[in-house]
Formats: sequence, C-alpha cells, structure tokens
Amino acid sequence: MTPVTSPCTSVCQMHESTGWCKGCWRTIDEIMAWSSASDAVKQQVWIHIAQRKSTAMSGSPDKDK
Repeated sequence: MTPVTSPCTSVCQMHESTGWCKGCWRTIDEIMAWSSASDAVKQQVWIHIAQRKSTAMSGSPDKDK
C-alpha cells in the first residue's frame, strides 16, 4: 500500500481568520499530528482540505488571503 502523501508545500504561514495554513490548508493541529497519524486519518485530512478549498473558491471572504 502506498503511504498517504503530505499536503505540505513549504509555505508555512497561517491565516489569522481561518487558522489554516496558506500553503497546505491544514490546521496547526493537523500539521502537528501528521507524522504520527494513521493513513485513515491522513485521508480524512485530505478530504477536509478539499472542502476548505471548495468553500474558499465559492466566494468566502478569506479566499485571497
């Protein structure tokens, strides 16, 4: 089985309003837990990232931050 890849893009800056990283769209808790998380948890994080991006692209006021 192929391990779940990290969403890290080496752009480590957090949005003040959302609490999401500007590069990978994860929360600080998701970032800190990544290395010890199971593949199932990592896959859920990827789902959350997709949801966050979709929300931001649909007109959220924070989409350009």
